[in-house]
Amino acid sequence: MFSTVESIVNMISSEEFRKLWNTNVEDWSKLTSYNREVIQHVPISDVTREFLIDSGLPEGCAPFLSFNQKIYYEGIKNIKEEYELENDDFVNHYVIGSSDNVSICVDVDKDDRIFQIDFHHVYNVDSKEDLDYHEEFTPIMFMNSSIAHLAHCILVYRNFVDEIRSVRDNQSVLEIQPQEKNSAN
Repeated sequence: MFSTVESIVNMISSEEFRKLWNTNVEDWSKLTSYNREVIQHVPISDVTREFLIDSGLPEGCAPFLSFNQKIYYEGIKNIKEEYELENDDFVNHYVIGSSDNVSICVDVDKDDRIFQIDFHHVYNVDSKEDLDYHEEFTPIMFMNSSIAHLAHCILVYRNFVDEIRSVRDNQSVLEIQPQEKNSAN
């Protein structure tokens, strides 16, 4: 489906993503478009904003990603607002989802690139107490160069999982054990 380098360089459009995602989709992973009024004042680019409004993101998808449905209606908050931090760290990182207690963010200072930020071991988020923050110790991992690239990757991954499940009698991908190759002597 998306096997060429050209398809990665040319971002998927919101219309194409919506069309491809909505085929064979489970109820829990249906796309929900963002409300224009709710995200119009978030300082993301127009390209990112329109993609989120036109197609949205799935509420949940493999590999263990969650795009919390409340942000579709309440808006996108930066990490400071989301976790009620006292300082101004991460004010340019807008949370769009999570993966196993790691925030998935749009970094508006870096052309809306997508990052995973695991700051739970730097800040004690549960108690709302700030610990000393040191940027070099905060695990920030690049995820995608744009919201369209993120959408493309989750679509490719979903298709990969579906293909494996289809040849393995719908068995969960996590339960599949590698098989040894038969070697011809």
